[in-house]
Amino acid sequence: MKKILLLLTLLVSFISADELKLKSGWNLVGINAPLTLTELQNQIGVTNLLVIQGPKKTYQKSYVDEGKSFLNDFEAFERGEGYWVKISNDSTLNYTPSSNTESSYSITLQQGWNLIQS
Repeated sequence: MKKILLLLTLLVSFISADELKLKSGWNLVGINAPLTLTELQNQIGVTNLLVIQGPKKTYQKSYVDEGKSFLNDFEAFERGEGYWVKISNDSTLNYTPSSNTESSYSITLQQGWNLIQS
């Protein structure tokens, strides 16, 4: 009975994970939550968030600092996509996982490297 209870507790803890520790420098991020740029900046800090690089979209603080913010096209994490996130100082990202009502999901992989979330 104790083994079943322990396994159930670990499973519940894993499923309800809603915190991601980010280290200074580059972090590979793939979470099931559509956090917007504004939400990321509020949590990580506007000056701490340096780069978000996805397969199709980017945010770079240096563009904002140089008056070229029009080059940024990242708006939010997208389902199934993985991102490189660069920060100056360690930070914690809190999020509420999206509920997945679909039993399956497919992504078309492109030739070469593909950055996807689990």
